[in-house]
Amino acid sequence: MSVSSSVVSLSRRGGRTSGQLSAPYGSRTPSDGDRVSEARIIVSEETTWTYRRSKSQFYYRCRTPSSIGIHNDRQESITKGSVFFNKKSDINKVYIVLSEHFRKASIATIIRTVRISGPTVSQLAVDCQMLMHNDFIRYFGDYKLGDNELCDHIQIDESKFGKRKYNRGSRRDGVWVFGMVEALRTGITYSYTDPTTGVQETRQKFSAGRRMLCTVPNRTAATLLPILYQFCKEGAVIRSDGWRAYSSLHPDDKVYGEMSNLWFTLVIALQSIAQHVY
Repeated sequence: MSVSSSVVSLSRRGGRTSGQLSAPYGSRTPSDGDRVSEARIIVSEETTWTYRRSKSQFYYRCRTPSSIGIHNDRQESITKGSVFFNKKSDINKVYIVLSEHFRKASIATIIRTVRISGPTVSQLAVDCQMLMHNDFIRYFGDYKLGDNELCDHIQIDESKFGKRKYNRGSRRDGVWVFGMVEALRTGITYSYTDPTTGVQETRQKFSAGRRMLCTVPNRTAATLLPILYQFCKEGAVIRSDGWRAYSSLHPDDKVYGEMSNLWFTLVIALQSIAQHVY
């Protein structure tokens, strides 16, 4: 009997033991033994974690009486100050959306696979952009385009973004956007044929590095030069298309189609040369 009983006990399926608590369906309360449950301890003499079932979230709660005019019982969500704060969607779905967004999945794909609304996905994408923008300003504020050792030159260009009703009628006033991007050397060459002269030449292929975009009120030298001085490395080579207004950046110093000063060298490309190389 002892042998047969031991064999039966070893062959039992693993699962919930007698008396073990389990979370009901639709609840995010962790089961006993979970790391989140183990972290639900008193982190100080006055602050603890509490779980609000109506919000499906943990909250920091302080019950210690304080001086007059200050709280006696205050609680704040543990997600405050993060991208998960004040989100009505399930936090697991929010995490999946963020994970797929950084994997470069399209919004339509995320909506179809995660089964979440389009406005929610769009708002999360905007939140990610704001987080990256703030981190760039905080940690890379002194970064200059052209610091990369593989950078051959910096390409600049501008475009005006306006909206027309039903894409008809005259173009309305919009906003000018000025952009700069690093052209990194890849070591790959390709053959290019000039469509006007038929001359064939070998060109170097570049890949896009770090980039910077900003809105500008106009495209004058007084507006563009401070941006170039602030975000471009000293001595960098800057290339642009053949737009005539770029020649006003350095009208007095022209050498073989290049314009240079003590800070950078501006190369004005010919109209026949392809403007975008990426």
